[in-house]
Amino acid sequence: MIRKRKALFEAANYSKIIEMGAPKQGESRVYWVGAHVFTGREEQARHIHRQMTQEQSSRAPLEEMIEASFYLLLTSLRRSHYGDMKRDFWKLFQLCLKKRNSFSKFFLNQAIGLLRYYKGEFAKSFYFSQRAFDCALHRKRDYFLMLSLDLMAHSQCMMESYSKGISYFEESLRFAEKIKNNQNKKVIELSIMTYQIEAGQDLIQVELQLNDWMENIRVDDYFTFTNACLLKAKIFQLKGLFGEAEKILNEIGNDVFTLNQGRQILNYNLCLSISRCVIDQPERSLSLIKTSTRLCNQGQDYYFLHRFKELESFVSRKMSKEFSAKELKKLSLLTGRKIKKRFPLSFLPEDFVLSLIRKERSYPISFELLNDLNSRGLLGLLKLAEIYKSKDEFVDFTLSGRRILFYMEDNFTWVEGLSSMQWELLQLLLTQENWTRKDLFEAFWQVPYDSFVHDNKLYVTLKRLREKLGVAANVVKLDRGFIRCRSLKVWSKSQDVLKKKKLSRHYNDYLEEGLNPRQLQLLRETSSGSIVTPREYSEKFSISRNTVTGDLKELVRKGYLKKFGKNKGTFYCRD
Repeated sequence: MIRKRKALFEAANYSKIIEMGAPKQGESRVYWVGAHVFTGREEQARHIHRQMTQEQSSRAPLEEMIEASFYLLLTSLRRSHYGDMKRDFWKLFQLCLKKRNSFSKFFLNQAIGLLRYYKGEFAKSFYFSQRAFDCALHRKRDYFLMLSLDLMAHSQCMMESYSKGISYFEESLRFAEKIKNNQNKKVIELSIMTYQIEAGQDLIQVELQLNDWMENIRVDDYFTFTNACLLKAKIFQLKGLFGEAEKILNEIGNDVFTLNQGRQILNYNLCLSISRCVIDQPERSLSLIKTSTRLCNQGQDYYFLHRFKELESFVSRKMSKEFSAKELKKLSLLTGRKIKKRFPLSFLPEDFVLSLIRKERSYPISFELLNDLNSRGLLGLLKLAEIYKSKDEFVDFTLSGRRILFYMEDNFTWVEGLSSMQWELLQLLLTQENWTRKDLFEAFWQVPYDSFVHDNKLYVTLKRLREKLGVAANVVKLDRGFIRCRSLKVWSKSQDVLKKKKLSRHYNDYLEEGLNPRQLQLLRETSSGSIVTPREYSEKFSISRNTVTGDLKELVRKGYLKKFGKNKGTFYCRD
């Protein structure tokens, strides 16, 4: 039974351990404590640990007490409660002094490494996790090797040494795969995706992996899935979908604060502060930043204190308030991270952002840069790097290849694949906010409007246009017979021409001759030498044979068509 609990624990199947019930008297309870810790049952875990402490002299082995005390320390670390951290670590330290072997040294070094990591001292965290790894090698236990390598990887990535950090994660994953049915593999995979995104690597591919992770994978570690949702919000921010990112943050807000995990709360507040800065809510963002700064001071978390101070500096400049940068320099030395002077809103390294945007610092920018940002999934840099500083919604028709960029509802949307007709129609639509069906049809198709004949064509055309626009479909809406268009700032080379577009003189000449809308449309869609059959004309306009004959005879009489053949072989040729 003990071996089974150990196997389930190392495979991160914590809920199954709890389902098995409490261990019998005399059996090890270390994995029972650990399972409660990792499923968020802190009070129960502490109660079981107190029972073990009382029985330590008679039954509970010292090594079990050391391991159980280590797992208990994780709860205070995750809550970022500095007082509990010190108390739990002191208990672990006293136990390790009683038995100085590789087992106790592993947990002691790993605990010190975690304490340093949660304080934001990543260089020291890496040093102690290396020492823990050496002890784990001596014990030859894959689970310990996986834990120490995981901490080494996190420490390197937090110092922006992403290539080294990801290589350590891959090593950790190799040891995780040796443990049967190990769900920790999925947690490590999520960590790799997190740092690939923060490094700006293969964002589109990573997003696909994350979507698959969220749809098909459920892990027992209670706050991991919430971390995945936070990562999804970061991806949306980098893609420029700030409105969508805020929706996700609002959905998971209750879960984050219910779980009460200090670092997760700070990570959530950081994402929310960035969203509010981007959508031009500096007062709300500054209030949240100052609240988060107090939480960082309470838990002595230098990393998040560093990030929030960077944001405070940015918002203070925006609101013309004073800010001292001395504390930022001290925090930079403690965490081993560079200060984000130019782009504090971005998760990406500043050197990487500079290499992407080069010297283009205001919108509109070159098509080459826009196309590059879109292909990388980094359109959000237009806001995060303050290239587009205005809060006005816009649409840009100046891009080559009938590509269009929208900024509306706090989201950037890249649209391509429109036909030339759809592209011209959209530009015409955005010249005014409200259209009647008659005005739109006559302005675009340049023929008199007949609701019986043309309503279906207009509806289908607009429906297909909205389908092509995708996320930006709300720019055009059909509302009780009217076409409502969103008021946007328009960049277009042909906008002035479109505003003056009227019925051409050629078709006004047709109107003077008394032709009906069907005849006008036929003349517009055919050129000299085109063949028209009565059957095609009937099917096109859904009219009877007699009406067809009357329309075509009139066109022959007025010299627009010539008739050839007899009976069923009759056809007409455009003159």
